[in-house]
Amino acid sequence: MNRIFNLNLSPQFEPKLSRTYLGKRSECSIYWHVLGSTQLGNFIWATFLMLGGIGFSLVGFTLYITSKFYASDSSIAQIPSMTFFPQGALLTFYGSVAFVLSIFIGLTIYWDVGAGYNDFNKTEQLIRIQRATYPNNNRFILLTYEINDIKSLAIKVTEGINPTQVIYLCLKNERQIPITFSDQLPSINKTEQRATRLCNFLDVPLEIKIIKTT
Repeated sequence: MNRIFNLNLSPQFEPKLSRTYLGKRSECSIYWHVLGSTQLGNFIWATFLMLGGIGFSLVGFTLYITSKFYASDSSIAQIPSMTFFPQGALLTFYGSVAFVLSIFIGLTIYWDVGAGYNDFNKTEQLIRIQRATYPNNNRFILLTYEINDIKSLAIKVTEGINPTQVIYLCLKNERQIPITFSDQLPSINKTEQRATRLCNFLDVPLEIKIIKTT
């Protein structure tokens, strides 16, 4: 029967010990460290949003200053392209939103949200999945499932501007639990090899789903 526990297990949380995907392996267990938010795609988005936010805000602030200058000088005709409303106000708003989003993404990187481990143990017939969340009283979450509840493994590959590869545990009750997520895996072949090893270990079939985005 499926069992799920939500526990505060900060003393056992070890996401910084290794950056590997395969982790430790023996005849009776497989142990993977899982990357969290400290991935290349998040760094790129945070940098892009911060630079864009600063740029838009500076343009909006410049329009505000120049519009005040032209408004105070009656000898100079008002130039429509230098008015603060509505262009400057919109640019300032968009810049502020982008800057706030960049800070939010930066904090998720700093907290390494989503980092953790997967522990597949045949001796105990249990699968443990631990992840870090945002700072709160229960900083770390532990999910525990019985191996007998696993129906299959699935790989979901999203192709496009921001490609991702996710491996899911598919339970017999039709739930899908992501166990890896990365925008840095080198190829679908590598992901398939890792998932195949786990399928052989758990003795379950593998499904692959590719989604193309424009």
